[in-house]
Amino acid sequence: TDVMRAAVARYVADKKENPAALAKYLFAAVADKERVAAHLAPKPPKRALSAYSFYMKEAMVELKADMPASKQTDVMRAAVARYVADKKENPAALAKYLFAAVADKERVAAHLAPKPPKRALSAYSFYMKEAMVELKADMP
Repeated sequence: TDVMRAAVARYVADKKENPAALAKYLFAAVADKERVAAHLAPKPPKRALSAYSFYMKEAMVELKADMPASKQTDVMRAAVARYVADKKENPAALAKYLFAAVADKERVAAHLAPKPPKRALSAYSFYMKEAMVELKADMP
């Protein structure tokens, strides 16, 4: 639009003729980057682990120690067979994995607070916001 072209032209002219006048926009951009950076550190897990995942992690470590020369697929088959047998014969033995899964679900839920903004606004964006308001008022 005409307003946008005029704002860009004004920004380019100000940048060439009086860069010190753009300092307030640079400070605003730096502050916005800090605001966004606070939301970005550290990333939460994508989802909670299930009781099966907790069981398999533990079983794989034990079976790898018992079967060091076996292939990964053989160890995985043995772990799955062990899980199925434990689930049929003694489901109470799997309770600790269910509790671990519930705790992990709560941990992940605590991290899923409000989503942060995608990225910080630049000095140009702050300048354009202000210039657009002024130029829209001046142009019919």
